[in-house]
Amino acid sequence: MCSFFGFKDLISILYPILGYMGLLLLIILIYGWLRDRKDIIMEKLFRRKMLHLSLKKHSPHKTLSEEERELFHTLGDISQADTKALKEDIHDVAKEILSNTETVQDLKDYVEEHLTIDEELMHKNINSLQEQKDSKQADSPKNKLTKRV
Repeated sequence: MCSFFGFKDLISILYPILGYMGLLLLIILIYGWLRDRKDIIMEKLFRRKMLHLSLKKHSPHKTLSEEERELFHTLGDISQADTKALKEDIHDVAKEILSNTETVQDLKDYVEEHLTIDEELMHKNINSLQEQKDSKQADSPKNKLTKRV
């Protein structure tokens, strides 16, 4: 192709094309980020809550209630990540945080500074995500077959 065009002509055509393609890609990325921003924020809240619960589970000073255990598993199931790997990673991070904090006050300070959670927003979104998941399962072909029988 270079042999038919001069280098200057080739660059004068390709540079603007590549520039516009780059701008288009940037716009697509920004649109995707804005569209999924709420999901990203909720995933962050869910993981923070899971970390809170895991810290409580591994802390020698506190015990986890059955309701909190269920919440931990529910948050893991709702997450977009692989549930088993996510739970293992959360437990590992909790153990690391506990090993790096010397006193209960240090742990409380760390949680307040790095792991703030809007509980009301989180619970509202857990309920809506569970309803969505239940409706998807009810609409699945497998469930439609069992309903007919």
